Amino acid sequence: MQLSTFHRLQHVTPFDNLPDASLTELCSSAILHSIAAGDRIIEGDTMNPAYPVFIILSGRVRLVESEQQMTVRHLRANEVFGHFAMLRKLPPPYRAEISRAAVILEIKHTALLTLFARHPVFAAWFQADLRRFERELGAFDDVAGSRFLFGQRLVELANGPVMVCSPTLPIRDVARLMAKHDSDCVVINSDQGPVGLVSDSDLRTQVVAAGLSSELPVSTIMKPDPLTIRARASVFDGMMAMEDRNWRHLVLLDDNGALQGVVSDTDLARVLLNSPTALRRRVEQADNGQELRKLRSAADQMIVTLYRRGVRAEDLLQINTRFNDAMTVRILDIVSAQLDAPPSGLTWCWLSLGSEGRGEMGLRTDQDNAIIYDSDAPEQANTWLARLAEAANDMLDVAGIARCEAGIMASNSAMRHDLNGWSHIIKEWMSDTDESHLLWISALTDCRPIYGDGKLCGDLRTEIVRIVSERRHFLPMLAREALEPGLPVRHFPSPRLKGFKADEGMALNLKLHGTHLVTHAARLFCLDGGWLEQTGTGERLAWLLEHDPKLHDTAREAMVAYGLFADLRLSWHVDQTSRGEELSDVMPLVKVGETRKRLLMGAYQTVEEIRQRIRTQFSTRS
Repeated sequence: MQLSTFHRLQHVTPFDNLPDASLTELCSSAILHSIAAGDRIIEGDTMNPAYPVFIILSGRVRLVESEQQMTVRHLRANEVFGHFAMLRKLPPPYRAEISRAAVILEIKHTALLTLFARHPVFAAWFQADLRRFERELGAFDDVAGSRFLFGQRLVELANGPVMVCSPTLPIRDVARLMAKHDSDCVVINSDQGPVGLVSDSDLRTQVVAAGLSSELPVSTIMKPDPLTIRARASVFDGMMAMEDRNWRHLVLLDDNGALQGVVSDTDLARVLLNSPTALRRRVEQADNGQELRKLRSAADQMIVTLYRRGVRAEDLLQINTRFNDAMTVRILDIVSAQLDAPPSGLTWCWLSLGSEGRGEMGLRTDQDNAIIYDSDAPEQANTWLARLAEAANDMLDVAGIARCEAGIMASNSAMRHDLNGWSHIIKEWMSDTDESHLLWISALTDCRPIYGDGKLCGDLRTEIVRIVSERRHFLPMLAREALEPGLPVRHFPSPRLKGFKADEGMALNLKLHGTHLVTHAARLFCLDGGWLEQTGTGERLAWLLEHDPKLHDTAREAMVAYGLFADLRLSWHVDQTSRGEELSDVMPLVKVGETRKRLLMGAYQTVEEIRQRIRTQFSTRS
């Protein structure tokens, strides 16, 4: 049996890379099992103190998630399983069932650990495969629950044939064509493909209402350069494209660029129930804070609905942020119209900071904003902007976005400067020991332009990078912030979540013990690398993945950890919203499912790896 096993393992990854002597040693303690279909070799939530690892020599095995009873992996000959328990020292969050009569090789964990010490590459394969599995386990809900949004393709929403005409066709004939086929739009096509689009609203506003001659060519009233997208793109991608360009129709193209269909925002709204695009348009028509508050509540309910239907938390945070951007723009339009004209020559930009600046705004958030301006008369400019900021912060509060208790608001004079003023105050904050100033600097590194001259925001980011490059002593201060708080994990006598004492018993703070653990680290490493071009945590991790070879693997795993933290926090807020409770980041441990607890342990292991790199790189002890 040992010789046969040896030859079989020579064809199993990663055992095929072991030296013959190590492989022979491993085979000497291996146990062979023949197991009938329907039997189980691993029981979910049951700890085997031997931590065995299994290799399928023949047959099939499926891994079934314990809580929701969904298959997360189908395994066949020459595949390995069981190392979750060995590496995490936790009961596996799945059961392993034999789906076709199998021959299974059992390997004791002690034999594997001996080889791990000798062959680091061999050990690394098991760690990498475990992380892949945890990604699958954390994502299978999306696969099951969000086909309507991510699995459903735009081409599936296209209704009937596309109405097409040439740019020279008279408007009168285009209207007849639309009426005959009951279509709300026509694509204007040329030899180069779609060059324009005309909708029924164009006919009403430009022809009927304006009295334009219907004998003119349709190119007279068409919208040029229509918004195009691949027909196989997801509904979510289509929704985001409409948000970016503020179009009501998407022209669908196949992979060769040929016209394949048209989808309207109405088509998307039917799928999405409450269309983010439709809500944003209602925001543009709102006249006061109370109207906006009702729309803010509707947007919250939209987020709850979409989350329950399987949309990823990170995508929902982006949708929510875009809605808040639209609301902020509308408020600034309203309040600026109520003020006297601004001083001559004033240019300015409203900045979103913190979670909104990063595009990660959840259901529970407050205001974080600032202003940068440029003016030849700075005192008059600041006076005018102070009035604008006070009115805007007040209306945001009425609309449902609470004032920031830490004072990170444009109405605070400390959050309103020209570029020279910002440069001076940032240097001053870096030189003192006030912890609130460290928080303010961190928020500023997440600045994103919302309204006004966006170039001023870019100038501020560039200045922050320059200042940090000259004052490297500031980075260890940020590093110490990134090492707090301690991780809610107990390692003895066995690894498990421990949380902290709260009124509801042991609990997790889903912000401090979750998303912030990754957000602070990503910000720190990007600042050290002199890069603030993007603000999102995912975007920053992607940059580190590409530009910092030492952080390559850790950055990839940090993306997974951040996604898990964001999902847990949003799911808790969705539950609280559904029960009509005040939103809180404190989640009792008893409310965290066993599968999520195991995934969290993996995420915290990733955070600890990041922190070890921080301690080494910035000579910081926690």
